[in-house]
Amino acid sequence: MMPFFRRSRRAIAAVFFAFSALISACTAHAQADQAEPLSFSGPLSMARGSISADNPNSFYVSKTDACTIAKVDWGWASCDGMDTLTFFLVPGADVVLFEQPNSDGYVTMDDWQSSDKDEAIRTIETDLAAGLRAQGEQLGVPVAFKGWLVYPTLDTAKNVLYYATESTWDGETNINIKASVFDRQGYVAFTIVTISNNPTEAEIRGMVDATLAHYQSQPGQDYGSYVAGDAVSATGALGVLAALVGVKFGKAALGGLIAVILLFMKKGAVVLVLPLIWAKNKFFGKKPPAAAVQDARSANSAEGDDPPRS
Repeated sequence: MMPFFRRSRRAIAAVFFAFSALISACTAHAQADQAEPLSFSGPLSMARGSISADNPNSFYVSKTDACTIAKVDWGWASCDGMDTLTFFLVPGADVVLFEQPNSDGYVTMDDWQSSDKDEAIRTIETDLAAGLRAQGEQLGVPVAFKGWLVYPTLDTAKNVLYYATESTWDGETNINIKASVFDRQGYVAFTIVTISNNPTEAEIRGMVDATLAHYQSQPGQDYGSYVAGDAVSATGALGVLAALVGVKFGKAALGGLIAVILLFMKKGAVVLVLPLIWAKNKFFGKKPPAAAVQDARSANSAEGDDPPRS
């Protein structure tokens, strides 16, 4: 296994080459390098809930610093979809990024029991793979979908939908874990970037469960608080899955996906599965707590070579 701070070097180098215009923005990069790690002193309020941490090495950055990182280092055109950016929140996770909540209404889960569910997931998967190929063509870098590490899973007891995918960026493995916590008004999505580049299915499910254990909806806003008369989303759980993956669910899905890619590529954004690859090895000049980095390094050293995935 590559050392913790070098594992994504090839991918980062490729992104730097593709977006050399961003590198020249010295002032903005200086601002990103000065981002301040903030320790958790208690539950951290977010748009429609709160997050807590029991690991003393966990930290987060301010919304201003998170936005600077997203624009400068990830090339995002806007930070409107970002809520909170955390590091080392749960064991095995380098980054957990919480998005602004979706407020389209209470999401029903009936369509997940449909006999057409697996066919719908295959359609979503096909569109994701096509979108990644298109993204790679736009960047001049081979990007390929390799498959589901965790097949899309709806846990009705915990009111969460999640999955994990494996893709390659110029031959470099990239793991993407996405989840959505359903609540009274819609859902809150989060993305996990793993420390290991070869997590097992059990480890991935454990990271999702651990993140859920640290998240708390606002009083009266959890999924069970729904009452008759509340707004109900026109999109069921399958539509939420498509949104998490980054495609539009329906016959126009592929065209919609490529349109989104082209829109963001004008600003140099890396979308779908790639934007957080920067965060894997970058700690903004002001290093995070030394113990956190040492723990991550020790964890990687203890793992040794990545074991074959069962």
